[in-house]
Amino acid sequence: MSMQLPGFTPPDAPKDESRAFATPGGMIELVLKKNVPLGESMPNYEVLISTEYGREVLFQVQVGTGHIFTERDEDGNTKRFVLRVGPPEVLFAPTTYTVRAMVNGKEVYFKTVTVQNHPALP
Repeated sequence: MSMQLPGFTPPDAPKDESRAFATPGGMIELVLKKNVPLGESMPNYEVLISTEYGREVLFQVQVGTGHIFTERDEDGNTKRFVLRVGPPEVLFAPTTYTVRAMVNGKEVYFKTVTVQNHPALP
């Protein structure tokens, strides 16, 4: 097992634009799809949230469409599908998670999410 040096990122690490951060309360909120026509129905999402080290999965939780909400976009002419998951259903420890949304077995969304302790906590 190799150790990562502080300040260095491995070449396969997620780029900043692919990362998101959980809220201070530990809630993950991600827009899975935006600019969706108002008449389009939400597909049956299967969302896998995991911590991974290489090919080894250390932790994994699966959530479904019950954690995905429809919201109107700012223009009011389209909508978006938003994933919201966190306490009390799922308690995330401070680390980086991989979020994959699948529809009919095909990956339609990928993001890495970093969960950190709230600065006010001891």
